[in-house]
Amino acid sequence: MPIVKNNLFEDGDVPTGAELNQPYNDIATASANIDSENTADNWITIEHITDPNVLNSIYSFVYDGQTADDITSTSYVTIQNVAPNYSELTLNYQPDQFEVLRVECSGLVGNNDVEQTYDSTAVPPNGDRNYYAFRLALFYNDGGPTTQVSLGEWGYSFTTMAGGTSRYWTGSNGLPENTGVPLAYQTFQFSALYIYPGASGARTLEKIELQAKVNYSGNILRIARNNIIAVRARR
Repeated sequence: MPIVKNNLFEDGDVPTGAELNQPYNDIATASANIDSENTADNWITIEHITDPNVLNSIYSFVYDGQTADDITSTSYVTIQNVAPNYSELTLNYQPDQFEVLRVECSGLVGNNDVEQTYDSTAVPPNGDRNYYAFRLALFYNDGGPTTQVSLGEWGYSFTTMAGGTSRYWTGSNGLPENTGVPLAYQTFQFSALYIYPGASGARTLEKIELQAKVNYSGNILRIARNNIIAVRARR
């Protein structure tokens, strides 16, 4: 049975003030009584995950820096928040068997400094130079050394598409030329799931890091802001 009812009117009906206000009054009444249990399918609010005694726990990292972090590494490095701190989310708990951890991340890429953006791999120089990527890395231990596992990787482009289906053009001298319109102040967002298959209490989830890389070290990727949220779904 729905908690919030909506009255239906036909042609010629004259609704009363009480009938028009009913959905809003129902919402106000229901909102005042939200607790740790879902009230219907596909229904959840922040109230369901902020109470430490409910079935879910929420972990968050919020960027609080003032200066963008410049990334020029062609291998993944952890994004720096405020030196010497990094964009990482501390977990430090032992999951039960088959427990699920949902991780979400978002952020803002600033005004990048891009030297080369062509991306042909057909002729030298090879390497897809127009691209950069992010990775969410989970760190855990099973009572011994720390192990890192990737929760997912997501790629983006420094410029828009140009020249039809390829960003690669050949100049009159046979050399590649940069094409496409640079993209600045572009948002990024992605999510991932981690399901722990082992025995309850045998593994400690330590932290999650947001990492980034470029495909060509001459290009500078500027990370202006970033946040990480993790929701632990417990039984």
